[in-house]
Amino acid sequence: MVSILRQSWLILFLLPLFLSTCLFYYSYHREKIIERANKETEIFIATAEATRSYVKEVLRPKMYKIFHDERFIPEAMSTSHIGREIMRRIGKNFPYMEYKRAALNPRNPINRADDLEKNVIEEVKALKEKEVTRLLNRKGTLYFARFKAIYAEKSCLKCHGRPEDAPKDLLKLYGKSGGFNYRPGDIVAVDAVYIPVGPAISNLKKQVISTFLIGLIVLIFIVFSLRLLIHYEFLPHLRKLSFYLRSIIPGREAESPSPEEDNIEKMAASLEDLAIEVKRIHTELKKSEQKYRSLFESSQDAILMWNQERKLVDINPSGLKLFGFLDKSEALQIETIEQLFWDHQEALELLEKLEREGQIKEFETTVVDRGGNRYQILITASKAIDLGGLVLYEGIFRDITEKKLMEKHIITTEKLAAVGQLAAGLAHEINNSLSVIKCYANLLTKVNNLDEQAQKDLEIIKKHVKLSQDILQNLLNFSRPAEYKKAYVNVNEIIEEVVSVFASRFKKRSISLVLDLSPEAPALFLDRDKIKQVFMNMILNAVQAIERDGLIEIKTIFNKARQEVVIKIRDTGSGIPETIIDKIFDPFFTTKAPGEGTGLGLSVSYGIVKDHDGKIFVESKVGEGTTFTIVFPVNES
Repeated sequence: MVSILRQSWLILFLLPLFLSTCLFYYSYHREKIIERANKETEIFIATAEATRSYVKEVLRPKMYKIFHDERFIPEAMSTSHIGREIMRRIGKNFPYMEYKRAALNPRNPINRADDLEKNVIEEVKALKEKEVTRLLNRKGTLYFARFKAIYAEKSCLKCHGRPEDAPKDLLKLYGKSGGFNYRPGDIVAVDAVYIPVGPAISNLKKQVISTFLIGLIVLIFIVFSLRLLIHYEFLPHLRKLSFYLRSIIPGREAESPSPEEDNIEKMAASLEDLAIEVKRIHTELKKSEQKYRSLFESSQDAILMWNQERKLVDINPSGLKLFGFLDKSEALQIETIEQLFWDHQEALELLEKLEREGQIKEFETTVVDRGGNRYQILITASKAIDLGGLVLYEGIFRDITEKKLMEKHIITTEKLAAVGQLAAGLAHEINNSLSVIKCYANLLTKVNNLDEQAQKDLEIIKKHVKLSQDILQNLLNFSRPAEYKKAYVNVNEIIEEVVSVFASRFKKRSISLVLDLSPEAPALFLDRDKIKQVFMNMILNAVQAIERDGLIEIKTIFNKARQEVVIKIRDTGSGIPETIIDKIFDPFFTTKAPGEGTGLGLSVSYGIVKDHDGKIFVESKVGEGTTFTIVFPVNES
């Protein structure tokens, strides 16, 4: 009984849908039939109008020139006669089309308007329309009709004005009763074209009704066929499935399938319970996925995932930031993950080890971003296989560049402290000996009997003693705490002051200077003279590195977020090799020729910056130049 009701509801549901489709089909194709008739009547009316215009504008004036005014030949001069004959010949190819020039008071009785046409003429007069269309019943069927009004013109009054002005031949043919006494603008007649649409619409209606009846029969047949198919083919399997679903749902006892009862209700209940269970599991999985995704997205370390083809499949925001990608789609376009490593061989070693062992821990390497910048990275990665057998690799890339720089700074600081302590002791002892040498040299210069060469030798001794004492003084200044006279100063002003000292040297060596000093940089609590000494050392090194024809760029930046002022001094000189870049802040280390430098300039500068709670970094590429970066904190108090 339940199944029969279900089938009835299915039929009642599908029947209006099918009926609506049939009605839509009928309405659509009926409009198409009328639209086609409309287009055809438009063409036929245009043909009749073209014929009338040709007779009126070309043929009739030509005949008047040939004959005198009293001659009238209908076959060459009457628009009605010629139009009717041409449309009759056209009608042989289109037998369904009917044409008539209908008039209320025609000259030729064949053109007299019937009651329908009279109404149309009166309507056109009232509405002052030139053309109207109608669907009308005529001769027992439905027609589509188009009517075009023909108005009297001045040139028409010779034949349609006063009878006494008409050609005699015309009066002999038609008499004086019809077609006269019109004025310009009066409706003389209407061109009427009729095309039957009733038979086509009737056939369409029969087609739709037969289709509906056949469809209804087919629908009933399909519904009952489905009933039989479900009852004998699907229900046994559904009973088994219902039993299985009940057995896997927690807290539900499975009942043995019974072939006598209809298990659709039980099956629906089992599916509902299963859907609730699936929803619960899905919610838990979604929560787990959201938790993982949250960790993935918010991680401060870069997290990358790639497949067996070493193609990147996912990357978190920290990874995008580390490698300088604009968005994830750009990152996923790289060919292989190997492109992210500075050393290709090292990348192959890491990836092969990961494939072989399944995991790696704290593998230190260097990566490069899309701008060519290098970073020291610590990688921990593992291999995973999902349920579908797809192999994926996940790696955590921790940026330890700053940590490495800090370690280098700590090592440099400790080294400088040790060297400073040693230098202080040595400088004191050596300075005593130099003082004795200087004293005796001064005594010897006072001896009168010394020759000129001896005097020159003594001057050389005194000169080198003085040079040695200056070096020792610099060493002592470096090794012992200095006294700073700090005040709030503007670093931009200090830079401009130092640069002005080097102006002549820049010009002499054809060195271009670019200053990009931020007006937002606040005053800093610094020792003006000491900081000036730092900038002097830096710019002097840049000038000596360029030698000739180069560029020095000095830029100040105020980092509001970190409350720091950053000074960058970049040159396009020869650059510093990687093998010695870690030694440039060591005392007495220099790449200059003997006698050209003591090797204390950068060491002293490092100490001064450090004593002002600042940081100093160096980046260099051989053949491209060097950039020194000095960072001072802003003292808000």
